Amino acid sequence: MWADRILQSDLAHQLVDSGLATAAQLEEISTAWREWAAAPDGWLAIPHGEILCRA
Repeated sequence: MWADRILQSDLAHQLVDSGLATAAQLEEISTAWREWAAAPDGWLAIPHGEILCRA
């Protein structure tokens, strides 16, 4: 999923169009995501939360 998103998304186009990344660099990132996903000990956590406070 992330390996595809870094190549085929609005973010990918924005990064290349703005000069912040090249297509080759995005390919490297995509390859790294795929290698990580294939690793037996690779895992990802994306915690979501909410902070409530009173002033």
